[in-house]
Amino acid sequence: MQHNMMTFINKKRILIGISSSIAAYKVGILVEKLKKSGADVKAVITNNAEKLIKKDKLPCEVFSQLFIECHDYSDYKTNPDIYTHINLAKFPDLIILAPATANIIGKAANGIADDLLSTVLLASKAKIFVCPAMNCNMYENKIVQDNISKLKKAGYHFIGPESGDLACGDKGIGRMSDTDKILDEINLFFEKKDSFRGKKAIVTAGALSEKIDAVRIITNQSSGKMGIAIADELAFRGADVVLIKGDAFVSPSEKMQEINVCSSQELLSGIKKNKDYDIIVHCAAVPDFRVKPTKGKLPSGKGIKLKLVPAKKILDELKKINPKGFAVGFKAEADVSDNKLVDSAFERLKKSKIDLIVANRISGKTSFGSDMNEVFIINNIGGKKNAKKIPLASKKEIADKIADEILLRME
Repeated sequence: MQHNMMTFINKKRILIGISSSIAAYKVGILVEKLKKSGADVKAVITNNAEKLIKKDKLPCEVFSQLFIECHDYSDYKTNPDIYTHINLAKFPDLIILAPATANIIGKAANGIADDLLSTVLLASKAKIFVCPAMNCNMYENKIVQDNISKLKKAGYHFIGPESGDLACGDKGIGRMSDTDKILDEINLFFEKKDSFRGKKAIVTAGALSEKIDAVRIITNQSSGKMGIAIADELAFRGADVVLIKGDAFVSPSEKMQEINVCSSQELLSGIKKNKDYDIIVHCAAVPDFRVKPTKGKLPSGKGIKLKLVPAKKILDELKKINPKGFAVGFKAEADVSDNKLVDSAFERLKKSKIDLIVANRISGKTSFGSDMNEVFIINNIGGKKNAKKIPLASKKEIADKIADEILLRME
């Protein structure tokens, strides 16, 4: 981080978790830089890490023991100071695992809490950054990679590792990222955290349905994961989020108002009731077709002809409901080329007169229910098509990129 760069770290509370990699010697430098940026820093060190770096070598308060030695725990009700792991878990705005060994990554990924650091990780609601440092063979081990994938899906953010000469003499990926890079990522995190403060956002997510009769419906396979990831991202960044949700496989992790709906009409009604929004992201999968519903239950055991008619496009209503609101839509296709996907989405953007549209395929690694996505973010500036491709990434990462693009366009 450049010395003249505006810092968003000032007065933030940061907890550093130190595990037993030789890269632990870099932590003192990181702590000094954080404190120079105005952060309140504490550290938790594992017993094995203490064999590499002594607590008194670190320029901050350091904790290492889950239990207080020789303490009588029978007075647990009157002495809150004995709950070291809970007090530390509530302290930080951000936790940084630096260096993060294969061991602490494995513990975090599998919910193991057998020392102070691993217990704090389970007890804290703070965002967690992970800075891996280990031998290249350990890092590339399938078990380690599976654990990293689990943590990424759970919202952990990884910085590095880097490739190069390792302390053990091997050459490959496994070096902890430079402290300046870590500092830049921390600064960016806090900058984003307040980027939508004061804005009201509506996000629609999940699968909606249209009635065939009193029992049966027309619906789709949407999981709601993409929409809820966007709702979480906007809420994390300070927006007052209203989530209008159909059927979904997941629930939001951030605090927000939720409105549960079944049909497109209920969804449209929810939008109109909250029409003073600054941003709307319409990600819910609305059935493209409907039928005139039959009263009661259609008989089974014989063929029935249903006449499907096009359903109303909610995307076309957004600018009518709130012309000043920044509107984002989604356009999904199946087996089409990149060019056809982008062209189809751009036509929908122009027809609906929205500000931004996200195009994705629903096949292969990005099929319904997947935790991954690959999208194009498309806008219309001066009548010209502008498409930005976001390669295959987790839906949490895609949500972050979409939020960045909204922020850029709103400025």
